[in-house]
Amino acid sequence: MRKIERDLLGYIVAITLVAVLLVMERILIAAALPLVLFFFPSKMSLRVGSVHFEGPTYVGDPVTFVAEFTAFGLGYLRVSCQVDDVVEVLEGGSKAGGFVPGYRRFRISYRGRARRRGKVDFGRIGFVSEDIFLLKSSEGFVSLNLVREVKVRVRKVRKVRARKVKARESLPDVDVSKIGVPGTDFREIRAYRPGDPIKFINWKATARKGETLVNEFEVEGKRAVWIVVNTSEHEFAEDEYLESALSSAASLSLYFSRRGHKVALTLTGSGKSLYPDIGKRQFHRIVRELTNAGFGGRSAVDAILESKRLMMYHMPFVFYITSIHDDGLAVRELRRAGLNVKVLVVEGREYGSRLARTMKRVLERGMVRKGAEVVRDVVAVRA
Repeated sequence: MRKIERDLLGYIVAITLVAVLLVMERILIAAALPLVLFFFPSKMSLRVGSVHFEGPTYVGDPVTFVAEFTAFGLGYLRVSCQVDDVVEVLEGGSKAGGFVPGYRRFRISYRGRARRRGKVDFGRIGFVSEDIFLLKSSEGFVSLNLVREVKVRVRKVRKVRARKVKARESLPDVDVSKIGVPGTDFREIRAYRPGDPIKFINWKATARKGETLVNEFEVEGKRAVWIVVNTSEHEFAEDEYLESALSSAASLSLYFSRRGHKVALTLTGSGKSLYPDIGKRQFHRIVRELTNAGFGGRSAVDAILESKRLMMYHMPFVFYITSIHDDGLAVRELRRAGLNVKVLVVEGREYGSRLARTMKRVLERGMVRKGAEVVRDVVAVRA
């Protein structure tokens, strides 16, 4: 019950008590008259007419929605297509309403862009009806069954560029894998480990050093690539950053999958990892995980510590995708394990305040000084 209804009922009760105490019939009749207002119905029925919908496939794709409704009843009606959190409306509007004198048609028409991944219901219609005196209201919902699965956008990376100067990290395209079939190119002499073939034992070096040493050869195949996305929840977490980070991860996954690399994925917020694998099937697994990803409560350092042992086994080239608010502890842990890490800082929300933009540039410069690269469009990444 709304405040105006409570006030009106209080008024009626007070007048009725006065009339009873004073035994005045006219005052009692005056107290009973407002009760008539409560008999006006507020509930209306809404019938769906024609619907035209063009849904998206990826985040950022255009969305077109046109629907006509017919309302029956007496009072005021507000109809809204509940897509504020999933669609950025660019033209038109997702709401309509007005007075219904027994029968009226409404039309909702808008064009926008999809802003959320996963299974999204674009046809959830809510309406609120009120009586002509605005005393009572009722709510209702209509479903148009317009559920679509919106995938994370995959951009085509043209190339992973090498710097003109000598880089600290080696390019994955020209690096070799740690595991695979040994080739004929000699790499180094190292200490014997259980499981090494006897034919690789270097007997001369073993006799000289007094310990068992083996020859290690380069293995065939390209180096694995491990993509780590910082999805850990924090006070500066932004949906704009998350969408950019997941799109960058999907784009890098496509680039290296097409070139024969084993690709792995770790989402720090949930701690979930996909182990290194090759081919289209692995790429689709990664896209599926990115489509359903969101911020999680696990810290980036804890997720890295959990996956570090497997990373050290494969010794991959690591792309760490994060925001300008990253504390750098996860990257420090990766480098402490001897892994080659490339930090990609993706941009999030565009700030209107000059002070906010200045602070953002300061944070970006701080990340660049630590060896990170600020990515605005992941179509050409420096390695």
